[in-house]
Amino acid sequence: MTSNPILIAGAGPTGLVLALSLARRGIPFRLVSDAKGPGEHSRAMGVHARTLEFYRQFGFGDEVVERGIKPETLHLREGGTNGTPREILNMGGKAQACKNAR
Repeated sequence: MTSNPILIAGAGPTGLVLALSLARRGIPFRLVSDAKGPGEHSRAMGVHARTLEFYRQFGFGDEVVERGIKPETLHLREGGTNGTPREILNMGGKAQACKNAR
């Protein structure tokens, strides 16, 4: 008996993880996307913990973390009054040490 492949619409993070999961199980699939090619720029600031869990299940989670860019600091800002952004979070590294020194 032959089976029709599963159609995955979209080659974003969800579609790619689904494709990896199906491939590991030997399940045929077809991945389609309206993108003209692979992304040219990063669209993510970080990787969520649940995504890393999936990556570890696939056997490459530790490599992703090892190859990733580990920021020394993180600043989160939002639009403030009069168009002036205000900082709502400042975490870690040199910026935290400087902030605490004031």
